[in-house]
Amino acid sequence: MIYEQILSRVHQSLGDEPQEVLKSVTDEILAELKIDNKKDQEKKVEIEAMLTCKLSPDIFSELLNLSKQIMDYVGDPEENVDRLEEEMRVAFVLDEEGIKDDDEEGDEDEDNKIKDFESDEEQDKDENDENEGKIIMAMNNDDEVETEVINDKYNLEVSQIDAYWLQTELNKNFNDPLMAQKMEIEIMKVLCVTHDIECENKLVNLLSHEKFDLIKLLLKNRFKLYFCTRLGRAQVFKN
Repeated sequence: MIYEQILSRVHQSLGDEPQEVLKSVTDEILAELKIDNKKDQEKKVEIEAMLTCKLSPDIFSELLNLSKQIMDYVGDPEENVDRLEEEMRVAFVLDEEGIKDDDEEGDEDEDNKIKDFESDEEQDKDENDENEGKIIMAMNNDDEVETEVINDKYNLEVSQIDAYWLQTELNKNFNDPLMAQKMEIEIMKVLCVTHDIECENKLVNLLSHEKFDLIKLLLKNRFKLYFCTRLGRAQVFKN
């Protein structure tokens, strides 16, 4: 009787749907209402989604109270029996297929083990050869990278840069100590610019394209130059 009352509410909400659909939705609603560790408001939202309509607090409260009166609900008995029979039938078929597969595969196990063992040996040999090749290539690459760094005339080591490195380099290019000093102040402002392209454009405006090598040297080492120069100056003034 209680189940029929809930079914009637579902019917009112969904309209003229097939009986199987109404019973299925009713079962889903009952299952939702029976969840213990879920808030009533959350249950209401879920049920409204199933019914595709809003429920008034009174109707939801009625459904909730009706569900509490059903202490032994396990769904449609006929449906449960049908589902159980189907599960047993599937399990039996799978067991039969498993026995057949075991018999057919039993004879192949020994052959497969021998083939797998031979394949593993060949694979290990190929992997060892490949790893040796990678190690040799890595060593060669490391040598090439190191050679490139050594031969790169635009690369500066931190140990080369002191407080007056930039000023000395500018003196070589301008042959005018006052000009070099002013240019150093402007270049230091440019070296700390965030974007490389912006930094490059400003250096070109300051030094012109004729100072291509100097511009490239400053760009490649700009952060090293900026921080090493500032650190060196701070230590000089501190002493």
